[in-house]
Amino acid sequence: MITKTLKDIGLTEVETHLYLALLENSPCLAGLLIKKTGFHKATIYQTLERLKEKGLVSSIKEGKHQLFQAKNPQIFLEKLKENEENLIKILPDLLNKIRTKKKISAEIFKGKEGIKTVYRDILSSKEYFNIGAGVPIKEVLDYYFDQIQIIKKQRKIKAKLLISESRRNTEFIKSLVGEYKYLPKEFEAPINTVIYGNKIAVILWSDLIAFVIESEQASKAYRKYFQVLWNFAKK
Repeated sequence: MITKTLKDIGLTEVETHLYLALLENSPCLAGLLIKKTGFHKATIYQTLERLKEKGLVSSIKEGKHQLFQAKNPQIFLEKLKENEENLIKILPDLLNKIRTKKKISAEIFKGKEGIKTVYRDILSSKEYFNIGAGVPIKEVLDYYFDQIQIIKKQRKIKAKLLISESRRNTEFIKSLVGEYKYLPKEFEAPINTVIYGNKIAVILWSDLIAFVIESEQASKAYRKYFQVLWNFAKK
């Protein structure tokens, strides 16, 4: 979990192992890091330099020796906040560049990370409507499913969800944030459709593929279809 998260936020595998070794042994000589990680001497020094450039490692001279020290992990949160602030500053310019070009009307996303990207887009809207009776979202996305619920609550996103009757009174339902109703088990399928803004996301969980279509007309049609199912579904 720790290693994966550090790699997800930008560290290479070697940088991750070296930083963790430094956390447990700081301050220390490069020789100790070679013993702890098994990496070649040249790899250790090259990686230490990259970590220093990223502000994650510092070094001090002690006599003829150079000791290396891992920075407090709190620095990752500070960096994320700094990156977020910088992104907010340039976002208007980025959006203007998009508006000057012809919009892409359809996109395909693959794998868990691709589906997470789709959900990040969904969570950027103020509301969404989900038709997903029986889809294994929690089983596939694991802890990111819980993160989705936290974000919905924090951002006060309005969500209407159509869930399979087989999920009633389960831990899955207890963890959901949003308004939901139940569809009969006959509606169960490893696919769900999410309508948000002018977009429709269709996610095939068995193949881990998502299709996102941007069309105001299609979105309006799907919203009407959702409302029909919503009126039919049970509380």
